[in-house]
Amino acid sequence: MEAWVSLPGDSREDLRSLRNWLADEPSVRRHGRLAERAERPGPDVMGVSDILSVVVGSGLSLGQLVNLIVTWRASRPRPVLVRVQVGDRTVEVRTADIGDVPGIVEELEATIHGTPEVS
Repeated sequence: MEAWVSLPGDSREDLRSLRNWLADEPSVRRHGRLAERAERPGPDVMGVSDILSVVVGSGLSLGQLVNLIVTWRASRPRPVLVRVQVGDRTVEVRTADIGDVPGIVEELEATIHGTPEVS
């Protein structure tokens, strides 16, 4: 399964930092596939933004990916909004609290299992 990770706004340095953070993680290096891509503008998107594509599945779970993103956010000198998209479900990660990871993962996994969106 592919997860798309983006940082809204002019955040190329932050995206590069997150990419390096993920690339340094042994589980991502061994079991995930990490790539940068350009996102084409959609109806709600102005211009082209960079995104990370991360393949999750056997050996690298969605929970591990979200945990890494939350941990990376906690290391930043200022808050950075991170969007994670799986299928047609997008979740904004606005926390640096590891305790929030299960709820974020549950919301993303709802699209995989076809359950209604969590409010």
